[in-house]
Amino acid sequence: MDNKEIMALYNQFERIGQTVPGYEKQVNGSVVRFVSPECQGSYITYFHLDEVQVISAIQKEIHFFSEQKKSFEWKIYSTDSPANIGKHLIEQGFTREGSESFMVLELDSIQGTLPVTADITEVDDLDGIREAMSVQEKVWGTDHTSHALHLHQIKQASPEDVAVYVIYDNHIPVSSAWILYSADSPFAGIWGEAHCLNTGAKAITPRYCTRGLMMPNSGEFATSPLTHLP
Repeated sequence: MDNKEIMALYNQFERIGQTVPGYEKQVNGSVVRFVSPECQGSYITYFHLDEVQVISAIQKEIHFFSEQKKSFEWKIYSTDSPANIGKHLIEQGFTREGSESFMVLELDSIQGTLPVTADITEVDDLDGIREAMSVQEKVWGTDHTSHALHLHQIKQASPEDVAVYVIYDNHIPVSSAWILYSADSPFAGIWGEAHCLNTGAKAITPRYCTRGLMMPNSGEFATSPLTHLP
């Protein structure tokens, strides 16, 4: 499967067909938005626009979220159309965040397994998820309280849709990651990456940065979130 085929499937299942517990999904023409119950957290997950439509579509989304008094994020990928939408979003008042990459691994391509010697624990209550987010906070230096509450909300509403893991060293959480599953989707997303080691799988506090894994991938794609404040 080539990168074009992978992205077509990803768009179909993980962007257009995505559902998120607690969020209201709305389709506005060729734009798919998710509206958070909070002032923050809303986002545009998918769009397909041409140069004639793009400015009007962006302004409509700004107007909608401004009336709701909510900030929102517009997620764009390197394969999206139009290719210069990032430029248009910035001209309309968005702030670009750091570009990211995501990798796709076909599980059927895995030969064997890696040895695991760490104490890896799946957590499902709010205290355990908060410990997972405490690792993220140490790595990134940002507050993950709302993220912990969001993951816990998903776990309560649809426990089969998320799995949260923590690695402990002498009972101290030193690494964390979570997997998000979507019904009927061939994809499962592994989240919690950190810049301090070669891994897309987990965040690890600085003391443990040498204990990383490198995930093989069948395709790598760039994504750049842009944020608009109310």
